[in-house]
Amino acid sequence: MGTVFLFGIGRNYEVEIFQEDCQTPISDLGINLQHEYEGMMNLTHGWIQQIYVFDNSTITNSSTFNVDTWEIKICSQMKLVSDAGTIEAEDEKVYAQFVDLSRSATRPVSTLCAVT
Repeated sequence: MGTVFLFGIGRNYEVEIFQEDCQTPISDLGINLQHEYEGMMNLTHGWIQQIYVFDNSTITNSSTFNVDTWEIKICSQMKLVSDAGTIEAEDEKVYAQFVDLSRSATRPVSTLCAVT
């Protein structure tokens, strides 16, 4: 599972993941950052992509898992932070990932959010 954010060149950012309410930390699902990529989109904006993997053995007992749709729902949140540590802007996106428990890994899914 992955997410992509656009941001203004030279800006400091933080990216966090939460449960669907975009406030509660995920504590009952083994989820880890696998890759992080950055690049320039144009002269004023860059992008960051983060790819997450999760432990299939913890999914069915997780509060993020919907047994009716076989999906987990995650909120990815990006904050632009000043040098002094003040949050200047933020964007968040809730997205769902279908889970096939017969597979050992899931396919990355990307969303696009802009924070300038």
